[in-house]
Amino acid sequence: MLPETKESLIFGADELAAYPLLPAPITVRFRFSKTGSLQYISHLDLQRTFGRVVLRAGIPVWYTKGFNPHPKLVFALPLPVGTESVTEYLDLRVDREMDPSEMMTRFNSCLTDEMKILDAYLPEHPFSEIAFAEYEIDLRSAGIGAREALSSCDVSSSSKNSSSSPSGVSWRVSRINSPKISSSSSSSAASRSSRV
Repeated sequence: MLPETKESLIFGADELAAYPLLPAPITVRFRFSKTGSLQYISHLDLQRTFGRVVLRAGIPVWYTKGFNPHPKLVFALPLPVGTESVTEYLDLRVDREMDPSEMMTRFNSCLTDEMKILDAYLPEHPFSEIAFAEYEIDLRSAGIGAREALSSCDVSSSSKNSSSSPSGVSWRVSRINSPKISSSSSSSAASRSSRV
């Protein structure tokens, strides 16, 4: 019996062999959403899910060269459990020549409506250059004490732009994550609204 390789376990491995190998692996960045009941899965479960979806979708992923090879998945800023997001980022290294839009189509065919790939592209900067993140928080409650509960939160490094809405209170919060980026780079990073 022949030994199994990672490529032989991939759904459509014969189809994947039609794509030429790259001289060196490249990184493809995916912007995705995680909403609905999937907000309750942890970051580790999200990693396991994407690892399985990569195999199911037939993405030409690059595997680490250690004793137990695995695909390298790098997420930008992990979300806490119970938080929905429509702009999350994942970097994936691939070793075959495949268009990012085709990868996005393959991913979405294996994902639910609550988790969808919204964009796929070759990144200009690594995640390590992220200097800040801006969050828009929408608290929905029965209207009883929503403003009081939010004003009691510790948001000392945040910009409090509160506005009342029929469903509750909405605030915009900015948080500094890393001082690694220079001031000239941060202005260009701030101008990119949907891509990191």
